[in-house]
Amino acid sequence: MRGVAQIAAVAVLSGALSGCDLLALLAAEDFPFDPEAPFPSPAATYEEGSATIEIDAETFVLDELVGIGSYDPDYGVGVTWTDGEGLYLGYYGYSYDGLLAPDEGYVSIDRVVESQHWVIYNSERCVTTTDKSSPDGLSGSAVCRGIQWTDYFSAYTATGVPVDIPGEEPFDADITFEAH
Repeated sequence: MRGVAQIAAVAVLSGALSGCDLLALLAAEDFPFDPEAPFPSPAATYEEGSATIEIDAETFVLDELVGIGSYDPDYGVGVTWTDGEGLYLGYYGYSYDGLLAPDEGYVSIDRVVESQHWVIYNSERCVTTTDKSSPDGLSGSAVCRGIQWTDYFSAYTATGVPVDIPGEEPFDADITFEAH
């Protein structure tokens, strides 16, 4: 029992010394979350759009949005496209102090193959350019170099170490996207 107490003390002390906001929230008497409050609606939505992904001289056209894309100056932008055959492209842009930060937008590519979910793990290998991000629409491009398919379920585990898909070599991708 003494070992458990020591581990708990180290965890709490580490969090407190690192400036962990979670401990401050847990200790607060007036927790700011109201489960009865409605989730805010986005300032604008996108219902149409398309994207292209060129991989090894093969062009994939993703001409459907998955659900509805959203734009909000306080929360950011989120849009996902699909080709209807298992390939998905997501664009996510964040907001700081009510201003969208186009340089902070990034893309994610997912692929569902039979019963497997593949994802590019390191989207930092993609340079995303956002040409337009407004209530009227979203458009831009991305250049990805040396990205690799990894198993989705290993990429986001506690270890943070993705498992590469056997037989799949790193590849380059050129991407365009638009939604309105």
